This record gives sequence, C-alpha cells and structure tokens, in this order.
Amino acid sequence: MQLENWVIFTGIALIFVGFMLVFLGSLYHILTQQKDSERNVKFEGGGVVMIGPFPIIFGTSPGVTILIIGLTILLMLLYFLLLSPILKH
Repeated sequence: MQLENWVIFTGIALIFVGFMLVFLGSLYHILTQQKDSERNVKFEGGGVVMIGPFPIIFGTSPGVTILIIGLTILLMLLYFLLLSPILKH
C-alpha cells in the first residue's frame, strides 16, 4: 500500500471512529439519563475549530480551555513533525 493511500485510509477510518464514539456516547447518555438526574453530575466540554492555520478554541470553563489549548499545540506540532518529510518530496 502506498503512503498516500495509507494516509487517506487512516484519515477516513479516524473520522468514522469519531462519529461512532459520538453516537455511542449520545446513546449511553440517553440510556442513563434517569440515573444522572438522581446524582449531582458536573459536565464540562470544549473544542477546536481550525480555519486554515487559525484555531478557534472554546470551552465551558478556564481549565477545559487551557487543556484544549495544550492539546491543540501538541497536535499542531505532531502534524508538522510527521508531515514535514512528506511535504519535502
């Protein structure tokens, strides 16, 4: 399998896995919703939207936002480290 085909396959597989995780998490939340109402549950979340080289980062609390910033920097470094040999050819 050529490198380009492997990268495309890996990207599609990761997108599919992401959709499945979101679906299963939503299903789990729906099935356990009655139990959550009996407990005191705290939910925090955040995300990143990349528009070109500019990340738009959001979160429900400062702690989550700082965590997302760190993960974004790590992923951008991995992107440049892993793709710099491929882009030179």
